[in-house]
Amino acid sequence: MGGVSTILCMLPDEKIAFAVLANANNDLAGQPPLPNIIRDAIIAALVPAVPRTATAAAPSASSSPVSSLAGTWQGSVHSWSADIPFTLEIKADDDVHAQLGSQLKTLLSRASLKNGYLTGVMNGDIGTEDANRTKYVLSLSLKLRGEILNGGITAISTSEKRVGNALTHWVELMRIAPSK
Repeated sequence: MGGVSTILCMLPDEKIAFAVLANANNDLAGQPPLPNIIRDAIIAALVPAVPRTATAAAPSASSSPVSSLAGTWQGSVHSWSADIPFTLEIKADDDVHAQLGSQLKTLLSRASLKNGYLTGVMNGDIGTEDANRTKYVLSLSLKLRGEILNGGITAISTSEKRVGNALTHWVELMRIAPSK
């Protein structure tokens, strides 16, 4: 949402989840945003063994071909109004086709696999009243955890007439068929 900064932090091994919310963002050159600093302080207090990231140098991005995830992945997008079936077909040529519910299949644009995260942007309708107040694209960020991809799909406003929103929903997919 415009004018705010939010971080949802999940540490599944420690069974900890928390959110950091700020009414502003201090994205200054060379300095981490304030919510990142607060997140790292909370992690340091709760789980000292987990490395802090806001003040550390950014790790180099380790890219892999998207095709290393080739196959059909199925699961759901969980919104407050419904669970929506979601399928990704990852092809050997690095194309990723996505289908949300009964909507038309679409291409996941700018598909990338870095540090175990599959990211990309697609068209689709998440089907909630709050997201549908403005035009939006869906931005995907899924973490590979064994044979499961999970994380967020965010409805990011593209309208220039209103302050935009970024509404994130949980996604969980399992590989049901390897690439042919």
